[in-house]
Amino acid sequence: MRKRKLFYFSLCATLLFWFYVIFKIAAVYNALQPIQGTVTQIKKSSNRIPVYILHLQQYKSRFKSVGNGTLSLLKPVPKVNKEVLFYIREQDKAKTRQNDIVPAFGLHHYTLVDCYYFTVRPSLGQHLLIMIIGFMTCCFNAITYAASKTKGSWYVFIASLLVFFLLMLL
Repeated sequence: MRKRKLFYFSLCATLLFWFYVIFKIAAVYNALQPIQGTVTQIKKSSNRIPVYILHLQQYKSRFKSVGNGTLSLLKPVPKVNKEVLFYIREQDKAKTRQNDIVPAFGLHHYTLVDCYYFTVRPSLGQHLLIMIIGFMTCCFNAITYAASKTKGSWYVFIASLLVFFLLMLL
C-alpha cells in the first residue's frame, strides 16, 4: 500500500511540474499582441547565440528577440528595410511609445520557441530553479522506481529524465 501511495505522489509531483511549464508557456502565448513595422536598424549581440535588437520605423522603442537557446539558431537573420511581423506581450504594449527595450516574440514565425525560452530561461536564477526542481523530480521518481519496481514508475522515471535533459540542453 505504501509503494502505491509513493508512486501516486511522485506521479502527481511530476505532472504538476510539467503542467506548470506547459501552462506558463500557454499563458504567455495567449497574451501576445501583433506588431508590424519596417526594420530601420538591427543590433546583433556578440554571444554564441545572437540576440537581435530591432529598431522599427513606426515605434520609438526597441524590440529584443527573447530566444536565447539552441533552438534560436534555427531562426533566420532579420533584414534591414524589410517589413516584419512579430508579437509582444499585452503588458508591454504601453512601452512601445517610450524609448525602452520591449521583448519580441515570434520573429519569423518561431513564436512557441520564444515563449518556451521566455518561460524557462528569463533569468539565470529562474532557470536554475527550474533545473533543480526537474532534477529533484528525477531523483524522486528514481526512488519510487527503486521502492516499487513497477513498469509505470519506470516509464514516469524515464519520461522525467528526458524532460530534465531537454530542459537542460535546449
